[in-house]
Amino acid sequence: MSGALAGAVVGTLAGGVFGMIAFRPGSTAMWSIVLAGAIFFALVGALVGGMSGLESPDPRTEPSQFEDPARQPPGMTRSERPSDDAPPPR
Repeated sequence: MSGALAGAVVGTLAGGVFGMIAFRPGSTAMWSIVLAGAIFFALVGALVGGMSGLESPDPRTEPSQFEDPARQPPGMTRSERPSDDAPPPR
């Protein structure tokens, strides 16, 4: 949400500056550029803000579903056991 708000503010300011340079100040075209800049930069800000929320946590601070880490089962699991027609291990 804050990324979209920051993007809207930046877009409004950038659109206002560009609109006053490219068009007559106060014209409908200038206000259209201000509105378009606010919408575009709000969407870009929301996208960047949402993507930054997907950042991986620091090592050893990952959220866990268990209080204690899960233990490895003793012995070999099924996928590790050789099948009957498998070549011998090297």
